Amino acid sequence: MNIFTALFKKPTDGSVTINGVKIQGRNVTINGNEIIVDGKVQQELTEKNITLNIQVSGDIQEISTTAGDVILNNSTATNIKTVSGSVHCIEVQGNVTTISGKVTSNTIKGSVSTISGKISTN
Repeated sequence: MNIFTALFKKPTDGSVTINGVKIQGRNVTINGNEIIVDGKVQQELTEKNITLNIQVSGDIQEISTTAGDVILNNSTATNIKTVSGSVHCIEVQGNVTTISGKVTSNTIKGSVSTISGKISTN
């Protein structure tokens, strides 16, 4: 089951920091307990039921997560989707959707929705 996916606009656009470990690649996915970068398993998450802390630097085409907060540092994103987690970013060029979590952003050019959370824009 995919827990997290980030697709960068260009291969060298940025990085994903997962629980303090910096990872670079165009397509970063956590599937089950495996961290997969550009189709190749890079490492495995050894702890069970961990809380993911995901920070992204760079321009993102799309980011999605089933659990864990998404923090975009000096980054823009086209679309962000999370089931259980908050979204903190500067600019989203498309849509933001979360079921349970707050959304904080300076600019959201598309739609934004949350069922159980607060939406804040500057």
